[in-house]
Amino acid sequence: MLQRILFFNTIFCLSLVAQSNWIWQNPMPVGKNLNASVAFDSLTCYAAGDAGAFIKTTDGGKNWVLLNAPDQYDILSLSFINTQTGIAGCARGVVLRTTDGGATFTAAITDSIRDVKSVLLTSDGKVYGAGDKGLFIKSDDGGISWSRTAFDTLSFAALELIQGGAIVVVGESGVIYRSNNGGANWNLVRRDDSQTLSAVKFKDNQNGWALGRNGLGLKSTDGGTSWQQINTETTKWIKTVSVLPSGRLFAAGAPGLLIKSDDDGNSWVRSGDSSKFSINTSAFADGRGWVFGNNGLTIATSDAGNSWEFQSQGSENTINSVRFLDEYIGTAVGDSGIILRTEDGGDTWVRQYTGYNYNLNDLFFLNQYQGWIVGDHGTIFQTLDKGEHWEKQNLSMVTSEDIYSIEGTAFANKAVGAGGTYLVSSNSPSGAVWGRGSAPLKSYRGIYTLSSKSATLIGDGGTIIQMTSVPGGSGIKDLSIDSKFDLRDIYFTPEKKGWIVGKYGIVLYSSNQGGKWTILDTLPVTWLNTVYFYDTLNGYTAGSYGSLFKSNDGGHNWSKIHTGVTNTFKKSFFFNKDEGWLVGTYGLLMKTVNGGGSSSPTGVKDAEDVAANIPKEFELHQNYPNPFNPVTVISFDLPAAGRYKLSIFDILGKEAEVLLDDELQPGHHFVSFDAHGLPSGVYFYKLSGNGSQNIKKMILLK
Repeated sequence: MLQRILFFNTIFCLSLVAQSNWIWQNPMPVGKNLNASVAFDSLTCYAAGDAGAFIKTTDGGKNWVLLNAPDQYDILSLSFINTQTGIAGCARGVVLRTTDGGATFTAAITDSIRDVKSVLLTSDGKVYGAGDKGLFIKSDDGGISWSRTAFDTLSFAALELIQGGAIVVVGESGVIYRSNNGGANWNLVRRDDSQTLSAVKFKDNQNGWALGRNGLGLKSTDGGTSWQQINTETTKWIKTVSVLPSGRLFAAGAPGLLIKSDDDGNSWVRSGDSSKFSINTSAFADGRGWVFGNNGLTIATSDAGNSWEFQSQGSENTINSVRFLDEYIGTAVGDSGIILRTEDGGDTWVRQYTGYNYNLNDLFFLNQYQGWIVGDHGTIFQTLDKGEHWEKQNLSMVTSEDIYSIEGTAFANKAVGAGGTYLVSSNSPSGAVWGRGSAPLKSYRGIYTLSSKSATLIGDGGTIIQMTSVPGGSGIKDLSIDSKFDLRDIYFTPEKKGWIVGKYGIVLYSSNQGGKWTILDTLPVTWLNTVYFYDTLNGYTAGSYGSLFKSNDGGHNWSKIHTGVTNTFKKSFFFNKDEGWLVGTYGLLMKTVNGGGSSSPTGVKDAEDVAANIPKEFELHQNYPNPFNPVTVISFDLPAAGRYKLSIFDILGKEAEVLLDDELQPGHHFVSFDAHGLPSGVYFYKLSGNGSQNIKKMILLK
C-alpha cells in the first residue's frame, strides 16, 4: 500500500469571461481539437478542447453554439453534475469551474507543470482529478480549494469513481491504481511497461473496462481488484470508452476508430465509417451519442452507435490560399480540388467544383467574374462567371510541373512553380492565353507582379529573381540569399515597398521595388508562409504551429498574437488593421474583425527557450552566395550582448564600407551586403566586439 502525502497548495483564482478574437468559418462549428465531452440527455451535449474551445448543443446537434472558454487554456477533461455546474481539467495544472453552463469560468492553478487529464465532479461537491507524472488532486468544496499529491512518477490518463466509492486510475506503463478511501491510500493493481492505458469505465460496482494503445483491452469483474485481457479486434489507439444504458460498450480512438460490443467486451465489431482524424472523447445519453476529435471533428449517432452522421461541417483539406476583391466577395482554394466562394464577407461559403481533385495552391481574380486558379500537375483553371463554371486550360505543351503562385494585372498574368516554371499570359475579356517565359531553373513558390513589365520570383534555396522587361529585351537579376532559407511568400504595397518571408522565420524588406533586399529579422518560428502589409508600416506574417505576428513599423519589430490554434497557416489576407482572414491545414479558415486581438513582444519567451537559442561561441560564417553579384548575406553568432562592428575591406586592407556598428543582443544575426558600387575582386569582411574578432574572404564577380 502506498501512503498518500497530502498538503494544501496556494491556489490562484481568476474569474474569466470568454472572449473571441477569431471567428471560425471552416470547419464549423470549431476547428480546434476537442478533447472532452459530456451528454445530459438526447438533446444537450457539451464538448471542449484546445485553446478554450467550448461548444454546446441543446437540439441534438442540429445547431452548435461556440462559447469559447478563455483561450489561454487547453481543456483536456470535463465533468458536469447538471447543465450549469461543471469542472474542466486543463494543461499545466489549471482547473476551470463554471456555474452558468460555460458562460463564465473561475480558474484555479493546482500545479504549475502537470496536465490535469481527467476530472470527476460528484453531486455532493467532491472533485477528483488525475494527470501527468502521478498527479492526483482533490477538492471537497466543488473546486474552490484543492489538495494535491503525486503517488507515482507515471502519468495518469483517466480516472473512474465506482459505485460504492472506490476510485480507479489508469495510465502509462499499463498501470492501474485503486483507492477505497477517496485517494488517501492507493493500491497498485497491475503494471506492464510495454503497455499504455488511456480510458477506464465501470457500469456498476463490479464490471469495468480499461483500454489503450495498440488495441489494448482489459476487463474487471470484481470492482477493479483484478483484470483480464480481452481482444478488441483492433491494433489502433483506443482513447475513449462509454457504457450505454442498454449495456452496450462503445469505444473510439485514433485514427478514426469506432467499435462496439454487446457482450460485455468479449467481442467487438466495427461501428461505421469515421474520419482520418483522432477521436478523443465520447458522450452518450438516452440512446443518443457523440464523438469528438481533432480539428473539430463531431460525429453523432441516434441509434446507439449503429450508424453515424457528421455534425461538423466544411472541408478537412488544407486551404492553401484566400483572396478577397472587396469586404464581401472572396474565394479560397486548397487540396483535393476544394474551392470556396463567399459573397457576404465569409458568413457563408459555397463549394464550387472543377471536376478534378488536384491540389489547388493559389488564385487571382481580375474582377468578380474573371479569375484563375493554379495547382499541381501543371493545372490552371479559368472562370468567366464568378466560378459557376471552371475550365481547365490546356498547358500540355507548356508545363506539367506543380504551379504554386499566380499574380496578375488587367493585361497579363504570371504564374510560377517547380522545375523553373514561369508562365505568362495575355488577358482579354474572353480569357487568358498562356505561354512559357524564360527564368532560371529554380523551384519557385511565390511571385509578385508590380506591373506588366516587372515581377519578383521567390522560392526554395533562398531564391530571389527579379524579372524585368525593357525596350529591346528583358532582364534577369539574381538577388538570392543563403540557400538554407527556403522562401514562401512575397508582398508589395501600392507604394512598392516589399517583404519576403520563409523558413527559420526570416523576414526581408525592399524599399526600391525589389531591386535590393535586406534581412530585417528571424522570428521564433520554423516557417513563415504568408506576409501581408496593408500600408507601409502595418502588416502581418504567419506560419507554422499557429504562429501569427504583427508589425507597426514596417517589419523592423514584431509582436506575437495568440491565435489559439496549432494549425499551420498557409495564407493571410487583410483589408486593414482590423479585418482579415487566415487559412491553413485541416481546413482552417478563420476571420478577425479586431486585428486578431492583443499581442506580446516576440522577445518574451520562457527562460529555457532563450537559453537554448543563445549561441555558445562567437562565430562568423562564410557569406552566401560566394562568389556573388552584387548582393550577398553575411551571418554570425553572438554568445553575449555588446557593441559589435562589421566592416568590409578591399584587397589592400582599406575599409570600403561599415555594415553595422551597434549594440547587439546574443543570438543569430544576418546582414545583407550590396556591392553594386564596388568593382569586382577579392574582399574581406571583419566582425569584432566584446574582445573577439574574426575575418573571412569573399569574391565579387560582376
